[in-house]
Amino acid sequence: QILVVTFTKAATEELRERIRQGLQQALNGLRQPELEADPLLLELLARQSDPEAARAFLDDAQVRLDEAAVHNIHCF
Repeated sequence: QILVVTFTKAATEELRERIRQGLQQALNGLRQPELEADPLLLELLARQSDPEAARAFLDDAQVRLDEAAVHNIHCF
């Protein structure tokens, strides 16, 4: 579990979108590693002993992202 806090509502939305993009990039890397360009992400994906479980975890995280605690400092 991660709590993410930013200072403004605009930053909150930007951060939520960046998290969403990162999850999608990780899923794409699991599906087609030859197309993934981020070396750090490639390294992390290569360490997965069960790619199917990692894929299911990332799919679930993507679906539940709207429930994630990403707030500005006033909401926190």
